[in-house]
Amino acid sequence: MRGLKGWRASGSALLHEGRSADAVILGTQNAAGEWVAIAAPIPLSPPKYLARSTRMDLEFLAVPAPQKRGGWEIYLPQRSFGEFQSGVLRALAKEFRRRVLYQLPGDQEFNVIGESAARGSSRVE
Repeated sequence: MRGLKGWRASGSALLHEGRSADAVILGTQNAAGEWVAIAAPIPLSPPKYLARSTRMDLEFLAVPAPQKRGGWEIYLPQRSFGEFQSGVLRALAKEFRRRVLYQLPGDQEFNVIGESAARGSSRVE
């Protein structure tokens, strides 16, 4: 979803046996066609193997309970895209045990208004 100064991206990533992805990486292609990581969203629930540790760490903090299993979300300000002014944003789920990245469905096109143009307008396309 687009906002005044960036985007909010969210989704879910479940691996084999219904467990949450170990990590989610967002990336886009550079001019050479290579995929470049630009962000790593925060999971809304910990991977299964971290559940006990996380529960103990957060026991006395006032944080909301984990929401959707395998869910993730991130806010991407315009500067997150660096030199990339337009392209496709792709989400990949990482499984550490198998050392594999899985492409998540739902690639999104983006277009970033440059800094100088953004000063005259608060609109993001």
